[in-house]
Amino acid sequence: MSTPSRTFFLNGNTLIHLDGIREIDRRTLRPEDFGVFTRWAERYGILLNANNLDSLMELGQEIFGWLDGNGNWLAFLHKVGMDGCELVFAVPEHDDPHAHPFWAVPWEIMAQKEQFLAERVPPIMPVRRYGESSAPAVAQHGNLHIMFMAAAPEGASELDHEAEEVGIMGAIQRLPVHLDVEESGCLEFLSQRLGNEHRPEVLHLSCHGNMDAEGEPYLALETPTGAIEKVDPDLFASFLPLGEIALVFVSACRTAEARTGVVPFATRLVQKGVPTVLGWDGSVYDQDANRFAAFFYDALSKKYSVGRAAAMARTQLLKLVLAGKGGSHWHLARVMTTRNGGGPLIRHGAPHRSLWRGDAGRAFLDPENQKVRVASPEEFVGRRRQAQAVIRAFRDDKRGVMLQGAGRLGKSSLAARVAQRMRGYITVVVFEQYDRRAIFQVLLEKLPAKPSLEVKRQWSEEVDRGDEGFYLALKDILEKHCTQEDQDQHPLLLIIDDLERILEDANTGQTGVFRVKDDYKGVLEAVLRAFRDANHTPSRLLITSRHPFTLPYRGADLGKFVELVPLFPMSEGERTKLAQAALRSNPDKSKVKPDDDETKELIHRANRASTGNPGLQRLLIHPILNGEMEAAAAGIRSVEDYLEKKIAPPAGSDVAAMFTRMAFSRYMAALNPQERTAFQSLTVFNLPVPQSVAVLACQHMGTAAVDASLARLQGLGLVHQVPSPGDGSFYFLADPLAAVGVDPLTEAQKKNLSGVTVEPLFVAWSDAKGELPFSEKAGEVLRLVEQSGGHPVILAAASNAIGWMLYKRATDKESFNTVLSLATRALAALEQAGIPMLLSLVRLAAECAGRLGDTEAADTWMQRGLGLDDADAEEKGQIHYRWAERLAQKGEIKEATTHLDQAQVFFRNGRNDRLLAMVAGIRADLLVTQGDLEEAFRVRTEEELPVYERLGDVRSIAVTKGQLADILFRRGDLEEAFRVRTEEQLPIFERLGDVRSIAVTKGDLADILAARGDAVGALKILQEEKRPLMEKLRDEDGLVHLLYQISAIRLGLEGLTQDNFSEVVRDLTDAFKRVQKLGRPDGIGAIGSLLGQVFLSMHAFEPALEVLLIAEAGFRKMNWQEKADQVAELARQARAQL
Repeated sequence: MSTPSRTFFLNGNTLIHLDGIREIDRRTLRPEDFGVFTRWAERYGILLNANNLDSLMELGQEIFGWLDGNGNWLAFLHKVGMDGCELVFAVPEHDDPHAHPFWAVPWEIMAQKEQFLAERVPPIMPVRRYGESSAPAVAQHGNLHIMFMAAAPEGASELDHEAEEVGIMGAIQRLPVHLDVEESGCLEFLSQRLGNEHRPEVLHLSCHGNMDAEGEPYLALETPTGAIEKVDPDLFASFLPLGEIALVFVSACRTAEARTGVVPFATRLVQKGVPTVLGWDGSVYDQDANRFAAFFYDALSKKYSVGRAAAMARTQLLKLVLAGKGGSHWHLARVMTTRNGGGPLIRHGAPHRSLWRGDAGRAFLDPENQKVRVASPEEFVGRRRQAQAVIRAFRDDKRGVMLQGAGRLGKSSLAARVAQRMRGYITVVVFEQYDRRAIFQVLLEKLPAKPSLEVKRQWSEEVDRGDEGFYLALKDILEKHCTQEDQDQHPLLLIIDDLERILEDANTGQTGVFRVKDDYKGVLEAVLRAFRDANHTPSRLLITSRHPFTLPYRGADLGKFVELVPLFPMSEGERTKLAQAALRSNPDKSKVKPDDDETKELIHRANRASTGNPGLQRLLIHPILNGEMEAAAAGIRSVEDYLEKKIAPPAGSDVAAMFTRMAFSRYMAALNPQERTAFQSLTVFNLPVPQSVAVLACQHMGTAAVDASLARLQGLGLVHQVPSPGDGSFYFLADPLAAVGVDPLTEAQKKNLSGVTVEPLFVAWSDAKGELPFSEKAGEVLRLVEQSGGHPVILAAASNAIGWMLYKRATDKESFNTVLSLATRALAALEQAGIPMLLSLVRLAAECAGRLGDTEAADTWMQRGLGLDDADAEEKGQIHYRWAERLAQKGEIKEATTHLDQAQVFFRNGRNDRLLAMVAGIRADLLVTQGDLEEAFRVRTEEELPVYERLGDVRSIAVTKGQLADILFRRGDLEEAFRVRTEEQLPIFERLGDVRSIAVTKGDLADILAARGDAVGALKILQEEKRPLMEKLRDEDGLVHLLYQISAIRLGLEGLTQDNFSEVVRDLTDAFKRVQKLGRPDGIGAIGSLLGQVFLSMHAFEPALEVLLIAEAGFRKMNWQEKADQVAELARQARAQL
């Protein structure tokens, strides 16, 4: 569809307004204009995470007003008809230094009066283009072909790419659109795929995007083995036929971000000839990206231009924002084109390509109830590495693959997922009936009509005669009728599901592989031989089975023809995504409230109790989806009792039925003593461990034939074989559900096994510096080393990793005491063994002591740390940095500056910009202390804040904004301080869902109101807004400060009166008891001092004296002698009145 457009072409410093090719007006831009562009982009960078529509609209109105100018350039918008209007912001095709700030302006948020242009229907469509004029290429087809690829490298935070794919599928399911998925996440394989198949109009990438240390943009794609590969625009362009793909949608954070002064990823692709690119100008929420994509493809399939489709999606997201239903990042999408790009990708009346999707969806239909017996695309999550392994094997010309693992791990659902990925394949599923006639019949039903009749006529009698005839028939089908993809032929994907049904039952005489039952040997031989012997076939065989199998044939084992891909329990992240997908795909959402505390708690328990078995997890969650909370709780509790107390689930329950189908007890009974001992030894571990460590544990317990025993246990599904990321080795884990059926290890056995295995496990999991990752692996090492009672170096390393994890989550005295105890025990062990202390652990002890108010202990630990040698420059810098902070608190400014200088040297050596920014922050604090507010403000805005903005560290941006507001407050600029708090800081915390920071900021706002003389307004905020948040958080420290703050404002507003004294005494007494429980001497001193003065004014001299003496002791402990002396004088006055 042709869309009216106006072009604003920037040529050097001249902006030309064009209607088509007709010039309407022009204006000369001054340097000040480009400065305005930059400031707008910077303001936008702050506001984009705040979801403050008023502030966005204010900025949008400024941008609109500037563009409209004195010449009323935008007056034509009043006359826009039903087709809407495209606003093209064009720059020359050659390099122009003015182009970058011009494109960095967020034209998408332009607003006129009290309405965003994005709200208007018909839509107003901002587009950025290279070239003064345009001649969009004409679409060649009447249907749309999308290639979708998600990337999730090992170790990266998980994106909900399944939801994005499902959203696109939902948008296009009844439209002339074909969606293909490249599962690898790998640029190399994507390049091969695009080179071998029909070229799509759209390449959609879902992955992480970011900037490297030099500020250069990259996409976080995957290597062939799943590790991260940082792909810059040049590498990306060198692999792909970008000029032949009409649209590249780079759905990754920061791919169109233009505020850093670096040309964005998306812009570079357009420069390299991609006709149209769509990217995100910042870090986008998963849900917003998913919704935008669904709206966008729905519009694109209706033959609209890319700009119009993006504008329509933007409008739909903005509607959600206005309705309070999310969509905060409605404005982040950016459309960029060449002069030949941007047009519709489907043409009315053009021929449709034949892009057969395959028939995987109905291949898993249960013939009895006509229901699909595997997870639907909407429900399916995870299993990415295994799906990649299967497809990679098929790509490498491995014709047979077997998915093997314990019951209910999702083998059939994964097979269906693979089938969905193999576009153009005929999917044939063999299930329950495995004889040759049944398989032949289902093949005839699935083949196209003409070859089906031919095959039936030629081979039906041969198949009836025997297995050799079936072999020849299947081989003929593969070679003659499934060799290519065209109208009459498609390659075959034959799936033999639940092969264990035709394997011999488990018994004590077996090895790690199972024999095929005699009645089925011939037919399975025929299938395997046909796929093995067929000439040049693209067809593939996929088997699912609980057990590996052996099938001897003429001196070879046909069981080795298939490549084994093991399935194992889902990770914690995958379990969370599975629960989210179940809630999202629930047909009756009225029965469950996902945000309800009871629902969240039950889902959390279900995820944990499932131990990573998706079938069990779905069973436990199902009652929740129906609103049957009591039934859900009972089912979850039965599994928890089974795992913790070995109590069998109630007879007749769904859980009991599932456990029976899992058959763990039957498999345990089939173990010989060696295998049982090996299994028992592996129960000492709670996480998968490297094979060498598993072997060592088995050997120590007396297992002689370890390899055979492990193979047997893995074959039965009692032990899971988990591939190690990147190196091709395997980890081993005893199934937690199966482990209930074996005698538990004695305490002596646990200690011995832990002592033998913890050192090699530490070596396997630590880095070159001997540091463990801040993850569950460190927790496992800590558990084992404490169980062993030795290895002080390992104890210190594990305590350090886990201690810092717990410290970052700690919120109360008990939590900090736990971490302090962990650190000091490990440090004592090192000291007792004569081993130098670990600097990071010393700093942890100091941090905890400080949080507990024991400043003397904190100072002692800090000083010990300063005297330690450590090769890690960053760690040395940290100890100097923290000591500088402490010295600043004590008023020792000169010494603090000296240590800050040393910290800065270490951080520069470590090239850590974030830590250098933190040093700048402390310098600003020192300047504030010295009264140099102007220089402090400059340091914050010029040295600290830009680093966080460049890093995209939204939380640190918000904190720094608050510190700037503090400076404004001290300067007496209360209005601006209030604005910064409300418009720039608070909205960020609200979007982050950081309730504690929201509450603290509310308190800061109350302080500003009180300083402005609005004590009533301040009290209102504290009582009605901050207090409920603190009580919800159960934040004792925060509640103490709040109660003190409320009392102080009341006393400042009214003094102590007959009307308020009971409330003041109540709140201060409550705060005093709480702070004593917390053990915070600074708070004890401050609150006790105020409460004591209140008692004195009421002539309650006895409680006044008691409180004031405790307050004095608190100040003495903090070494705040001046304040302590003041309180001592008050105590003397109270004592004199007794």
